Amino acid sequence: SFDRDTFNTGDKIFLNGEISRENKTDGYLDFNLYCDNSSSKITTLLVDTDNNRKQKFSQLVSVPKNLLGNCELELKLTDLSGDLLETTKIVGIKITDDLNAIFDANKIKFQLGETFLLNGQVTKQDGSLTSGLATIYYMKDDKVVFLDNTGFSNGVLEYKKDMSFIPPGK
Repeated sequence: SFDRDTFNTGDKIFLNGEISRENKTDGYLDFNLYCDNSSSKITTLLVDTDNNRKQKFSQLVSVPKNLLGNCELELKLTDLSGDLLETTKIVGIKITDDLNAIFDANKIKFQLGETFLLNGQVTKQDGSLTSGLATIYYMKDDKVVFLDNTGFSNGVLEYKKDMSFIPPGK
């Protein structure tokens, strides 16, 4: 099992456990993530076990950027010639690009020449601060009339925009 059930792309997942087989086994243990419409091998370990001797493993892997959605982790054990010995699927997880954010704006309606100030804190699903690019959408009657981009770093978003582009009386 994992320490949480939702991960962002690029997050680290700590895989640890042990392998035990009745017979001596030399081969490979593949870790594959299967998500909605895509899949990816995230790591492969060399397996070398004697009769009933446990082989422990621990591996830190990154969540691939090409995977999103509800996922299952498949462990596939093959011998050195590639013949399948055993397969198992374990705990489902969710991988997302979604971030959490808390915003504070100085106001929501503006007059010509006023300044829009937006401050916020942006975190990943695990609560850790993140950096990136945010898109700010200006809407009127449920339609986008203008959009702008701003960067955020270490979870801090600070955005300032002179609202002189708004036509008078709007």
